[in-house]
Amino acid sequence: MRSYFHKAIKKLDKLSSAQISQLTHELYEENSSLKTILSCLPGGIIACTLDYCPWYINRNAQHDFDIRAMNTQMPIWHQVRRPALQKFLQSALQTKQYVNNTHVASGGQVFSLSIEPLASKGRISGWLIVAGDITHQLQEISLRRGDESLAQLTNMTAILAHEVRNPLLAISIHLQLIKTYQNQAGHERDIDECLDIIREEVEHLNAVTSYFLSTARPMEIHPAPKDISQILEKTAALIRPEIEEHQAHLSLQVLDHPLIVSIDEDMLRLALTNLLRNALAALPAQGGRIYLGISEEEHIIKITVCDNGSGIPLQQQEKIFEPYFTTKENGSGLGLTLVYKVIKEHAGSISVLSPLAENQTGTQFTISLPKGNYEKLQLPLPASEDQLSSLRR
Repeated sequence: MRSYFHKAIKKLDKLSSAQISQLTHELYEENSSLKTILSCLPGGIIACTLDYCPWYINRNAQHDFDIRAMNTQMPIWHQVRRPALQKFLQSALQTKQYVNNTHVASGGQVFSLSIEPLASKGRISGWLIVAGDITHQLQEISLRRGDESLAQLTNMTAILAHEVRNPLLAISIHLQLIKTYQNQAGHERDIDECLDIIREEVEHLNAVTSYFLSTARPMEIHPAPKDISQILEKTAALIRPEIEEHQAHLSLQVLDHPLIVSIDEDMLRLALTNLLRNALAALPAQGGRIYLGISEEEHIIKITVCDNGSGIPLQQQEKIFEPYFTTKENGSGLGLTLVYKVIKEHAGSISVLSPLAENQTGTQFTISLPKGNYEKLQLPLPASEDQLSSLRR
């Protein structure tokens, strides 16, 4: 249809009045159809001129931004009646900042906003604003997290009860032995041995409860703008001597350009170090290799940790992120739980693939993180307009 209109316009001076009338009618019908389609879309859409005045606003945008009537001669932020959205749009548009899925809170609701330039003939001719009310989605995410936390807490409680029962039983038995020995001569060494065992079991109980509390309590993260490749380089520099000591090799692949994301560097490095040490523990005695790399897609950053180690049996892969689940003789079972929590708190995900191919060994962990501005997806929803500045960092 677009090609047809282009051809017709080029021959406009050769068209009859009836043909021009027909072309105008078809253009009007085409434009009406497009407006109908845009009005039916679930999100809000605003198209502005280069000087920020709207020339199209669909119904959802009118509702979400509380716009009473479109004024094509006035910048869009003067027509928005929600103060938080008004300030955000004015700041983003006047600084010509491209925005991708940034969350802005207003009146108990949260909106996802994207602002991109409109191009015509290779030049920027205006601005496209896309908005969506994601309040309900965030509520569902919060409820799912609550359900996951409850299930995890139930599982952890059962594990804790199991871990506590045995030390308490040992303490009880050795207290009874001490009571027996103290009334008999020549059992001083036996009493000392019982006291040593009791002390060890008390230390074990303390360690178990400490692990439990560290896993159960909410994690506090402090995101800040960081170059993701530099974080990987620092992590690799930290762990490489440890890997080389085991006669293994670490290969690192980073981006050839800065990629600034809002992230808690310390927590991400801690998560990556855990994955790298797990990979090191799984390596063969000779020829061990570990790969740490990063790649980017349109809206996602992917970090990969891969090894040629013994792999993870399929029946264990669903449990590896559960608290206290471990296949190591002296493992706490909390390393991968910590990794999982760090990634989830950054609104990301982590997956595992093992073995890497049929009849082979090896394991690959893939972390997926949002490339855009990071916001914790949890309730209660922010309501203060003062929080707008933090969304722009």
